Amino acid sequence: MFKKNSRFKKVFLLVLMSALLTACLGGLVARAGTGIILAILKPMVGLDPNSNGLFQQPIIKDRMQAFLGDKYVPVMQLLKTADDLQEEGPLFYVVSRYTPVPQLAEKAGFVWNSDTNQMAVMLITGGSPTVIAERMLVKQANDKMAEAVPQWPTEFQIILDQDALKKKAVETAANAAVNSATNALGVNSALIPTLHEAQKTPKQIAEEQLEEALKAEQQH
Repeated sequence: MFKKNSRFKKVFLLVLMSALLTACLGGLVARAGTGIILAILKPMVGLDPNSNGLFQQPIIKDRMQAFLGDKYVPVMQLLKTADDLQEEGPLFYVVSRYTPVPQLAEKAGFVWNSDTNQMAVMLITGGSPTVIAERMLVKQANDKMAEAVPQWPTEFQIILDQDALKKKAVETAANAAVNSATNALGVNSALIPTLHEAQKTPKQIAEEQLEEALKAEQQH
């Protein structure tokens, strides 16, 4: 009986130590995540990410599969056309050169932020961007995963800014068209310029306003 109890205690202690070790290692991996990815990416700056197996690194591949879901395969087809890994401040990113999957997007970019440890992908279709990003752990009363707006290098921030201007111009043009149509119900000489604008399509008005907005932005 004594031997059985002694053996049971040894097994119990081994299981307990194994569980504690696993928990400790899990915590270390979580804390070291940023450092590990930084150690992988930093030496690759300026190099071809695909010939150097960047996206095959388990710590990167697993995370990309998780947040991209069923878009992982086609996104990787785009990113495999990138020719070098670039760095801008805390951002490490790649940009596709052409598209083997035009039905998904004409262009794609992948970015990892070393400050926030967040990964994100931008897909550009018809000039309009779609962003797919990792959710991030936010420290509050209770830790929870939350949506966070990813940061982008200049090349992609310009696309986002132009898209925002385009949407604002389209909205302004739509409002102008409605106002013009309303005012046209009471025609008088003062409304002739407005009616002239109303003859233009919303698309034409939007394009003109977008061009003006972009010119004003460049002057600043």
